[in-house]
Amino acid sequence: MKIYAAYWDDFGPVKIGISNTPTRRLADLQVACPYRLKMDSFECSEEYQAADKESDVHRSLSCQRMSGEWFDITVREATEAIRDAGPMKFYDVDFGGIMLNFVQAQADAIKHQKRYHIKF
Repeated sequence: MKIYAAYWDDFGPVKIGISNTPTRRLADLQVACPYRLKMDSFECSEEYQAADKESDVHRSLSCQRMSGEWFDITVREATEAIRDAGPMKFYDVDFGGIMLNFVQAQADAIKHQKRYHIKF
């Protein structure tokens, strides 16, 4: 199970949810959205449950909730909130592959406000 952040612009809004198949979920969301969506997903470690993490993230962002699972936040803020929920691996669904396989690399990217892309 993965927690995902779906968005069309780095400045928001961002939908935060969970899915076993983020690529399929992205396709489902795309049907109802006129903008090309992107999605980052985070695979939960065995120690934590995705639904619990999702609830924690939603609770921590409750003041920015727009409607349902959509939040008036930037992608960076969403990534930080998800990362703060516990250790997990980062995937970029938009590119269809693992971009950064280590949480520390994602934390470094956020810290330096950069996004690293690994070409396959």
